[in-house]
Amino acid sequence: MNRPTRRTGLLLVIIGATLWGLGGTVSQKLFQQYSVDVNWLVAVRLLIAGFLLLTV
Repeated sequence: MNRPTRRTGLLLVIIGATLWGLGGTVSQKLFQQYSVDVNWLVAVRLLIAGFLLLTV
């Protein structure tokens, strides 16, 4: 099994931080302009995360 390199780890950290920041911005837009319910958004995010974890 190949070991991840330092470059791979750094790339994953950058992608994770970028997605974390975009998630807050998108959430704010959904709440303010489209009046999405908080509970619905949390449930959808958890379902997507759970599906991704199961596939990995």
